[in-house]
Amino acid sequence: MSKIRRVEVHEIAFQARDFGNDGNPVYQAGSSIDLTSFVVAIMTEEGGRGEYAALWAGDKMTLAQTLNFAPRLVGRDPHRREELANEFIRKHRKQDKMGYGPIDICLWDLAGKEFGAPI
Repeated sequence: MSKIRRVEVHEIAFQARDFGNDGNPVYQAGSSIDLTSFVVAIMTEEGGRGEYAALWAGDKMTLAQTLNFAPRLVGRDPHRREELANEFIRKHRKQDKMGYGPIDICLWDLAGKEFGAPI
């Protein structure tokens, strides 16, 4: 049985050209705004790797939830996605639970790569 060996979460910063900001990034020719997002990678003991770049403008609350839950994944079976999701939901019951999406997509990416199937 495969186990998760490590989870990495990296915050990234980038400039979006032709976007302005009126509270949300919106198209605005000739403008640019600085945004942040994050990337998640889940690695297994057998060398598998699932990856996902969060929403192109992933917010700080989603990042915080992902960072909060990531250490709980180490040593767990990556194929037990429903069990992990239920645990995340219980742990973050007072929040919007958006932070699980990037983790879930990583787990599906890992499974797809293991089984040679696109997700």
